[in-house]
This record gives sequence, structure tokens and C-alpha cells, in this order.
Amino acid sequence: MAIPIALVAHTLRGSLGAAFKGRAPGTHDLPRVDVDVRADIADITRQLNWVQKQQVPFATMLALTWTAESTRERLKGEMRRVFDRPTPWTLNSMYIKPATKLQPIASVGHKDELSAPKGTPAGVYLQPQIHGGPRGLKRVEKTLRRRGHLPDGYFVVPGRAARLNKYGNISKGAYQRALSNIRATPAGDQDTPRGRRTEYFVGRINGTLGVWERRGRGRLRPFLIFVKQPRYKRRYDFFGVSAKWSAFKFPRLFRRALKVALSSGRVPVKRAA
Repeated sequence: MAIPIALVAHTLRGSLGAAFKGRAPGTHDLPRVDVDVRADIADITRQLNWVQKQQVPFATMLALTWTAESTRERLKGEMRRVFDRPTPWTLNSMYIKPATKLQPIASVGHKDELSAPKGTPAGVYLQPQIHGGPRGLKRVEKTLRRRGHLPDGYFVVPGRAARLNKYGNISKGAYQRALSNIRATPAGDQDTPRGRRTEYFVGRINGTLGVWERRGRGRLRPFLIFVKQPRYKRRYDFFGVSAKWSAFKFPRLFRRALKVALSSGRVPVKRAA
């Protein structure tokens, strides 16, 4: 279930404005915002005749969808600002649900397990960045814990032996190689069939518990270090940025959409600048 937050358009002294309302963030629901029009726009449409007013629902639908698309781009910019080298998976994790004439609500949110079945959804791993607090288990941590290597209450961070990609993460292939070796020789003290000692093992060396990489006949470096559960401060103001940006953009986009609707009567929904 996502967190519904509505931006309610209304008129004030002859101009279209916006008011923010909704459930306060702080749950573990997937992040989503709804741009919702429940408004008296008489001041905007007073000079229109009856035929022209028939285009108002269409203009509203366009403006809401454009506002949602614009908000998505604004949120991508916010992620680039607050995160160090966010991956394309994170930046492209947002979806848009367009408004319709019958349901004048457009939604912006981060994908969940159903829409991102091949990896951990951004809507899940961004939760601590949005709300603050401890993060959940990564897939590699779940695998290590399931196999009995990672103690309860511990998580992993990269060690010196971990080669990071341009986004600052360990590659999937490196994880798979390490996990495969650990599974083959859990104790880390057996030789492989070719006579070479296993490349990775779990152990505590000089007080550091983790997955260690053995190179050659004795060179040891930590690949993954086991640490207590990390806690995060709120960094990604998903709700605040969405509310302010949508409130700023909707009145302008509504006027633009109304002009387009009155001049043509039909226009494809396209991304707003």
C-alpha cells in the first residue's frame, strides 16, 4: 500500500493555487504522491461559454498528468543532489499513473515488488532515506543469513578487497563469486579440487568479522565486513519536494492545458517541461 498525499487545487482571489494535505510520512508504505483536483475553478473559467467549459475536464486531466511528469523529473534531480552517484536503477524507478476525465488524479511513486520483480525495488531500499531509521536486509545479507554465515543483527559493508563500480557498489558478479565459494567450503580451511585454497571464507581476523578474500598462500583482505544494523537520517525529502513542486507547477500547467484544449479540443498527453 502506498502513502496517498493529495495536492488539492483551489482558487484564491481569482488565481489558482494549491494546498497540501495527506497522511504524515513515517510508515513503511511505499512512497507515492497523488496530484488530486477537488476544486472550484470558477474564477478561471468564468469567461468561458458553455461549449468551452466542456473542455475543462480534458484540460484538468492534461494538467494533472503533466504535473505528475514534471514532479517525477524534479524528484530525479533531488536524488542526484542528495545521493552520491545514484544508479540508473534508482533514478528510473519512478512510475507515473496518468489522470483521466473520470478519475482526475495523477500519481507519482517508486516501483514496488510487482513492477520491479528482478531486483530490490527502490521503493523498498529508499525507505530509510525518506523516513530515517534502520534499513532492511539486502539480498546478499538474506543469503548469508539463510546459510548461517551472517549473525542476527548484523549487516554487511564493503571491505578493502571489494572492487566497486562507478556507482560505488559491489557488482553482482563479485557477490555471486564470493557466495559460491563460501557455499562450497563454509569453514574456509579446505582446498579446492585443483589444490588451491578457497578464495572466500567467513571468519574473524584481528577482531574484524566478515567475508575474507584469500589471495595466494596467505594474503588476506576483507571483502565484506559485518557491522551492526546501520541507521540513516532523513535525506531524500520525497514528500516535501513533491508537494512544493506540484503546488508550483499545477496552476501554470492548468492554464497551458486549458489554452491548448480550447484551441484544438484534442491533444496528446506529453511530458511537460
